[in-house]
Amino acid sequence: MEAIIDLGKIQQVNSITLSTLRDIKSWIFHPVSVEYYISRDGKEYFAAGYHEDDEWDNYFIETREWPSLPNVQARYIKVIAKPLMQIPEGHLGVGEAGWIFADEIIIK
Repeated sequence: MEAIIDLGKIQQVNSITLSTLRDIKSWIFHPVSVEYYISRDGKEYFAAGYHEDDEWDNYFIETREWPSLPNVQARYIKVIAKPLMQIPEGHLGVGEAGWIFADEIIIK
């Protein structure tokens, strides 16, 4: 999943939050990693944060916030969430790719 959010103008960004759903019987898993990028012009992006799968709990709905963005000014926010590429043994979908269901990206 890749999403680019245009804030309309350059402004202070203090945190970026992504909320995802987990329903393994439907092959829906939390992302294995999430990358956050910021840009002032929509062309040149800079890394702002990163989460890997060991930071995601097994909750039904999970919200992860990347809050350490002091004094960041940006107009564009890019969020890249990478799916589980191969469902593990013990699951009906073993060997297939998992889905990512994201419902909110919150920028403060």
